[in-house]
Amino acid sequence: MNAKDSLKPLVRGAYDLQSLRIQMGNRIVMNWKAKAGKGPGETDSEGLAAEDIDYLKMLKTHYRKIASGLAIEEKPPKAHERAREQAPPVTPERIPSRSKFIGDEIISSYTELVLLAQYIDIEKQEALHFRRLASVLEDFPIYTDFLEPTVGCGPAMSGVIISEIDIGKARYPSSLWAYAGLDVHTFMQTDPALENFGNVVSQGRSRRAHHLVDRTYINAAGEEAVRKSITFNPFLKTKLVGVLGPSFLKCGNATYRKLYDDYKHRLESDPRKAGWSKGHRHNASIRYMVKMFLGDLYNAWRAIEGLPIAPTYAEAKLGMGPDLRVHAAVRKTPEKVKQPLARSRAKQSKIPLAPLKRRKPDSLESAAVLGKPSARH
Repeated sequence: MNAKDSLKPLVRGAYDLQSLRIQMGNRIVMNWKAKAGKGPGETDSEGLAAEDIDYLKMLKTHYRKIASGLAIEEKPPKAHERAREQAPPVTPERIPSRSKFIGDEIISSYTELVLLAQYIDIEKQEALHFRRLASVLEDFPIYTDFLEPTVGCGPAMSGVIISEIDIGKARYPSSLWAYAGLDVHTFMQTDPALENFGNVVSQGRSRRAHHLVDRTYINAAGEEAVRKSITFNPFLKTKLVGVLGPSFLKCGNATYRKLYDDYKHRLESDPRKAGWSKGHRHNASIRYMVKMFLGDLYNAWRAIEGLPIAPTYAEAKLGMGPDLRVHAAVRKTPEKVKQPLARSRAKQSKIPLAPLKRRKPDSLESAAVLGKPSARH
């Protein structure tokens, strides 16, 4: 088993801890709301998610006051036990004994104190897990030479990208788009209730019923059966569009911010998109920005691995010139990356690539080209 085979369980485990911490935080907040007389389902104008974060901060502040002001029941680990850990030790929360517990108007029972202590324990374990993940990624050149210098792409997101994508199977940039669910699904509109009935329609890939494909599997009885399945990696798509894209904007990545702004302006100036809402234009611009990042990732990663780099569809099929945009991170990469990349781009017209069968508008069978995606829908 190589390093990459072990990376995926490590990354998924970190996000499992994160999911557990979020679920526990939601339960703590809802427990406090019930205690305060706020029924479930009530939301403020600011939105429940932001409100929950504020509640957790307030509860943790009261917890710290109680825990630091009274005698401690649990003892800290000994020095020789701490030395066994390479990373900074994560010790369980030290809380007062039951007999010495004195609550306040927020944390009034010992059970509530223990519940918050467990939440903070999981929060510490999650932080430690992601710190260890960052040290593991140093073994992967694509991280040190490309992902790490990219503003807005931290170790957690880099771990997702490296563990979920097999760059050797991505023969084209569009291969990454299809696997991440960022390709376009083309089909014939058969709903007579819609104005585009009878026309060929293009939509972004999703879990819609007409985007699903039939896949065979072996059921519990040992028989071959057929079920509807998605054609992309949903975990990867969620992280790229929901986490990486907004991170580029928040962290001030000038290269990708410009791509976002330019594409958004193009949508706002297009009379055909006049009916689109601000949220629709924003999401479409995020999607475009992430696709351009995947194109840069394709070029850098294939160059590092010594694999041929194929031109984009616009260059190969539409006759457009090569994209002269240079990713800011590529400028900072060592010559061992830039030189193979330049040679590959210069010789891309001579690269012998096996032709792919042209996909029919109503066929989705060739969309998932990087591996068999989850059959959940």
